[in-house]
Amino acid sequence: MLEHPSLLVHGWTRTTLADAAEAWVRPITDGAARPLGFVRYQKLPALSWFFWLPKVRLDVFETEDASHLMSLTRSWTMLHIWDLHDADQRLVGSVYPKTLVASAGESLGFLDLESGDQGSIVNPSGQALARFRKKSASSFELAFTPDPAANPFLRMMVLGCLLTLDPKPKRK
Repeated sequence: MLEHPSLLVHGWTRTTLADAAEAWVRPITDGAARPLGFVRYQKLPALSWFFWLPKVRLDVFETEDASHLMSLTRSWTMLHIWDLHDADQRLVGSVYPKTLVASAGESLGFLDLESGDQGSIVNPSGQALARFRKKSASSFELAFTPDPAANPFLRMMVLGCLLTLDPKPKRK
């Protein structure tokens, strides 16, 4: 999925997964609307002392065999900090409200919102890593900048950052 130059992340829908479980998911497709994967929303049980602060988890799967690509877990604190783990549960980094930080602590990029409908993720020297724009009220297009030596973990962080902008489905 991350090797594609652009991704379309569609709105949240309620669906039944292969294991017969009901879940909220966001389909991810390429520019030609071919399925690439999906994001699954989960509300995790809170610690008993902090029952009003449940954890939220977003799992990203690749469609071909529904293999797990990455997970974003929101901290239970009042701050909206998300930890991003790869499929092997290794910490890749953290997504702060407007900053991407690697697991070693160095800054990887910043969210630059040009308007409510579009923006970019830029590296610390100000070069665009990716651009995004809303396609509808609940979907967006993410276009990675061309880079022959693209770092898949950085692309994970960029996708994760954008997923945290609309992290949970609107209940209907």
